[in-house]
Amino acid sequence: MTTLRVSEHFYSIQGEGPSVGTPAVFLRLQGCNLDCGHLGGTWRCDTEAVWKKGTPQPIPTFFDSFMAQYHAAFDAGAHLIITGGEPLLQQGALIEWLSLFNDLPFIEVETNGTICPKKPLQRMVSQWNVSLKLSNSGEKKTKRITQDAIDWFANTNNAIYKFVVFDPHDIDDIFATFGWVNDVPITRRFLMPAADSKAAVESLYPTVIEWCKTRGFCLGQRFHLSVWNQTTGV
Repeated sequence: MTTLRVSEHFYSIQGEGPSVGTPAVFLRLQGCNLDCGHLGGTWRCDTEAVWKKGTPQPIPTFFDSFMAQYHAAFDAGAHLIITGGEPLLQQGALIEWLSLFNDLPFIEVETNGTICPKKPLQRMVSQWNVSLKLSNSGEKKTKRITQDAIDWFANTNNAIYKFVVFDPHDIDDIFATFGWVNDVPITRRFLMPAADSKAAVESLYPTVIEWCKTRGFCLGQRFHLSVWNQTTGV
């Protein structure tokens, strides 16, 4: 029986990107192909303690229990946000699980943009939230850049791009590494403060806002940090 390795799931609101503030059911899947912050850089993944753990869930029984818990949320219009780690590591099982929905909700997938989605999943996902990694992640370029995946995301019209930034050199890195972003509408490209706490994110907001104004980006909020600080699963 196919299983989906699940780290956690909960009902909250979207804290990042263009859907910020929208009620959303989060499904966090186990595992990632990157380990941001462990080889240097200016920031570290703030959910690694969660996505590095997980439980294999048989797909049919997990779907039934998941829907029993969240069907009312979806009936009220909540988005389904599939995140990780890197959820596309499990896209075969994910396609099988999503195929059990009679009517798919609005689905957002949070991805680092290193894996190209399979065609069945491409048709299921409403919005790709692509957090392409810069040198400030500490990851080697050969790990964080997969050109065929980047080309696919760059040529779809339902992807938005989030870049974690700490200093002005990071914005230069965006345009040097992902020059095509210059042609993406401002409403689909975001700068997010490199922070993992309420105090850190709020201290960086004024500076990042100025970069957004001068370099042509939207502010990528980290609303969950502002409200719940470092608490996960809320």
